[in-house]
Amino acid sequence: MEFSQNYFRQHLGIKWPLILAPLGGGPSTPELVAAVTNSGGLGSFAAAYLPPGQIEEEVRRLRDLTSGPFAINLFAPSPPCRINPEQLKKALQITGKYRKELNLPEPNFAPPFCGEF
Repeated sequence: MEFSQNYFRQHLGIKWPLILAPLGGGPSTPELVAAVTNSGGLGSFAAAYLPPGQIEEEVRRLRDLTSGPFAINLFAPSPPCRINPEQLKKALQITGKYRKELNLPEPNFAPPFCGEF
């Protein structure tokens, strides 16, 4: 089967429209990522649960195993929800003059979502 070389694959430098899922939590290895990359896909390494030093070590191993492109998957977790009622009250006071000037109503706030998890 022949695939046309589209912008997406050309931009990533891959032969096949195949992207390895990062597989966080254990099954992601430099060898697996390099095998996918060396076969023409985009290998993705799951690094979100690793300390910085180990990420550097695994990337060095990856670079030894392949000269092709690969992705490193990281998480950017949001901080825990901690709404301080006093800070919220102060923010409403500070922004009140702008709401009045723009004829905007007082905002409605949904309950904290973090508790849903």
